[in-house]
Amino acid sequence: METREIIDTLLDLASHPSDLAAAFETAKRLRSHWPIVDLIEYQDLTADGQLRLPDAREWMLEADTVTKPKHSGAIRSELLPDILTGTLLQLATERILDHNRFFAPNANDPFASLRVLRQNNYQSWTKTINRWTRHHLAAGRCVIFADLNDYFFNIKAEQIHTVLANSGLSERQVSATIALFEMINRGNSRSHFRGLPVVPDEIVWVISDRVLVPVDEILLRDPHILEFARWIDDIFITCDPSDSQLVCEKLNSVSQLFGFSINQSKYRVVKSLEAYDESHFYREHLILDDLFEVASHMSKVDFDLLTFSENALGRKALNQSQASIIAKRVYTLARIANSKQLVDVADTHIREFPSAESQILHYLASIGWEGTSIEVLTRSLQDPPYQSTQLYALWSLLIYGDTSQNEQILDLCQRIANGEGSAHEFSRCLAQVFLTFYAESEYEHEFELSELSSLISRRSSLVTRSLSDCWKPDPESAESVPQSLLEYLSSDQFRDNSNAKDFFRSSGLKVLREMQTEILL
Repeated sequence: METREIIDTLLDLASHPSDLAAAFETAKRLRSHWPIVDLIEYQDLTADGQLRLPDAREWMLEADTVTKPKHSGAIRSELLPDILTGTLLQLATERILDHNRFFAPNANDPFASLRVLRQNNYQSWTKTINRWTRHHLAAGRCVIFADLNDYFFNIKAEQIHTVLANSGLSERQVSATIALFEMINRGNSRSHFRGLPVVPDEIVWVISDRVLVPVDEILLRDPHILEFARWIDDIFITCDPSDSQLVCEKLNSVSQLFGFSINQSKYRVVKSLEAYDESHFYREHLILDDLFEVASHMSKVDFDLLTFSENALGRKALNQSQASIIAKRVYTLARIANSKQLVDVADTHIREFPSAESQILHYLASIGWEGTSIEVLTRSLQDPPYQSTQLYALWSLLIYGDTSQNEQILDLCQRIANGEGSAHEFSRCLAQVFLTFYAESEYEHEFELSELSSLISRRSSLVTRSLSDCWKPDPESAESVPQSLLEYLSSDQFRDNSNAKDFFRSSGLKVLREMQTEILL
């Protein structure tokens, strides 16, 4: 399908302008918790009270890619499509969610409703499945834990088509949605990528869940399986201990029937409550639950957080993924409690539990940049193991700490802004923000917007420049960003509400702090 046909087809899903506006707001909200965000939250698109999406004739799909660590130690590549693409995908999602038959509850799967968007979330699921698992183990059954190898990568186009064709979309709308996915896969400069792209938009989680419904139906008919539950490709099965081998063989064969395979490194059969509690850090989670209740008053509580974290995280060999979750919670707690107990071990922990990098960097920033903290920050900026590492390090600089007197950090930000090394495009923008509002004037960090391939990076760079008192629109800007953004940045509405440096240090950072510091309780 041609680009204009894709856009027009999916825009037809909006029966009223309010439907389009609601889809836009949802797409914007879903992007707000990424390390890549629009610095003005797309205010230019709603500046006059009306939603003004980019003109379809000028639109070119753009998708930023960010590599991030998984709890297991593997690497995930996440994609961030532009706001118009996100809005179109959300229109399709709304039609799917309105199609009641699509989410008809399965009587044999007591957890199906937990996976339905907006009724519950992953944290609710985690607590529920934990109680479910412990109940079955206490009753003498065994529980099988499994997930699929590279699940999103291995979802086939025909499986996506089958899901969408049974979800209330017309054939043209199905084709337009699939065409968008294909454009996202092609547009992220990784030609080997295929399957269902990992993006923040809700439709991906709807599709990825429903692709495995045929697997559910076969497994639920097996007489050896007592109960079955699933979150996307995380599979949980209870059975009699004597049947565990038969069930394992069944799970493998059914997965292969639909083109998937079991991830053997995460496959486990647990036969005792004690073993489960040990490997899932059950006792430690209970203690942390209690500590979060008094986190803001922990200075009055006699608790050795350092010894607790060392004892818990020292058992990572039992379950790396679960230990990483403990690390996230421990460092979030330490930040809220303003405790300095973990400063000296943070360097070790960020290496051992890379998926907790955001929580660890934000913790160190909240305590203050000195000693071990500055060493971790320097390495995260200079030699990041993942793209997300550098992005979170820069966010922590902007949100929590003013290191404008540290020449090494300023020099590193200068090099990042100039695009040296393997700096992510949005890292260049965040470094530019830091140098603009925290460094002295001798630091030069202007670069051509045309050097940036993604729209959100060009937008963010231009927003930063526009907060300078001497900024004037130029021909290059006019060719690099939508006209609506140039008009908004030149307007009194923006200038009156931003006040140059105070924008990022006060009102701007207040919004961004809320975006970037989600707490895993």
